[in-house]
Amino acid sequence: MARQTLNFALHDPPLEKDCDDLGAGGHCDRWMAELFAGPPNFAVLEAALQLGVIQACRDNPAGLSTEQLAQITGITEPSNLHHFLNCCVSISLLTFNGSKFVLAFPMNDAYYKKLDGMVKFNYWIGYRQLWYFRASLLAGEARGVKELYGSHHKNLYTACEQEKDLHDHWTPMMDYVSDQVEDIMLSMMDYKADSHVLDCAGQTGLGAVKLLKAHPNKQLKVTVLDQGWKKDQALDFFSKEGVAESASFIGGDVFKEIPSGYDVIQFKHFINMFSEKEIRQLIKSSYNALPVGGRMMTFTLHAPEELKGNTYVPWCTTYFIAAAMGRGGPWKASDISKWMIEEGFSKAQVLDVFTPHTVVLGFK
Repeated sequence: MARQTLNFALHDPPLEKDCDDLGAGGHCDRWMAELFAGPPNFAVLEAALQLGVIQACRDNPAGLSTEQLAQITGITEPSNLHHFLNCCVSISLLTFNGSKFVLAFPMNDAYYKKLDGMVKFNYWIGYRQLWYFRASLLAGEARGVKELYGSHHKNLYTACEQEKDLHDHWTPMMDYVSDQVEDIMLSMMDYKADSHVLDCAGQTGLGAVKLLKAHPNKQLKVTVLDQGWKKDQALDFFSKEGVAESASFIGGDVFKEIPSGYDVIQFKHFINMFSEKEIRQLIKSSYNALPVGGRMMTFTLHAPEELKGNTYVPWCTTYFIAAAMGRGGPWKASDISKWMIEEGFSKAQVLDVFTPHTVVLGFK
């Protein structure tokens, strides 16, 4: 399968001479504008989605008039509607042909579903909490969760157990990420026949099912280790997918114990939520739990070796610190592999899946 590369580059930052000229339109001005544009553009997109503009334009490919969009959106102030629709054109969501507004590009059902999920995730889990980034940096805790949902919540993941709007918008996006990227990752992995795999923080089992279906002739067994309240949903999913004899679930906390008896211990989209000290603890615990010849595998977003101009590093960092855990962010794969060696593994290997996703393997 061809490797994909995503472009996450910003304009180069301004040089000192660029900032000497404070006039509009210069390099310094463009750099600053890009940094400021993210939240306002997202606010326009979120409104267009939730107020029904996108779906209505999908249903009416010939376009809709301002009057029709006023009825659809419920916006009664004409000037507000005027400026909102101008914004939709500005972000290249709509075009205006002189009488009607039309979607700027075709949007099939699959893409609309993806857009809907990503916007809701970023609204409920991301942008509202990101305004607490500075406070979270200083406090060392996810202030976004605490300010919006109560100081009794430890982090996003414990809050999801009690707060329905968080759970309902976070879980589908995590499943979507698994659905999109794990097939590529699993096609690159070589699991030995009859291996027993411990899928740490494996949620409700989607990744476990994908693993079993990607290697149907190897008689693998997969055990998901995650918070106990997810057990019933995971077991129901295993039964529905016809893998109940090969997949199981145990409740637990990987920081308290990583059980032995497994040939592979894997962490997917997990370790970048934690500090170096905590990651080293997981690596050491995995090493101690594995038999000789066993493997530890991490699969997640990693920071590139060259950080300049990258945009997913700030997004992931602000998300993990303000919205999720109060710490964490994308580590470099070279850091993870180095720590594996330092914590006892005889060899570490880095596999590029597609930017920015990377597998790091530790061999005991």
